[in-house]
Amino acid sequence: MRLKRFISQPSERVILLRHDVDARKEHSLRFARIQHERGISGTYYFRLVPESFDRGVIREIAEMGHEIGYHYETMDTAGGKGGVVAAVSFSQYPGDHPGV
Repeated sequence: MRLKRFISQPSERVILLRHDVDARKEHSLRFARIQHERGISGTYYFRLVPESFDRGVIREIAEMGHEIGYHYETMDTAGGKGGVVAAVSFSQYPGDHPGV
């Protein structure tokens, strides 16, 4: 079950599948395909590093019905300002950028 659906439609018995894509994004894509073939959906959290962020992989996983999230961990990049995500400039990261 996707997190967004669980929040809007709570259930007593549910499994929430959360996948942190730290590296090996291709493995996450393969697993997303396996889940999709079995009618299972989950949430995939991507980081803004080359090992994780890939617009094509993210788009393909989302098109299968999985939820996509941001793997937040940029306190250093945000200057330690208590979770101010807006302080992160995506132009700091080489390669693909958000806007899937």
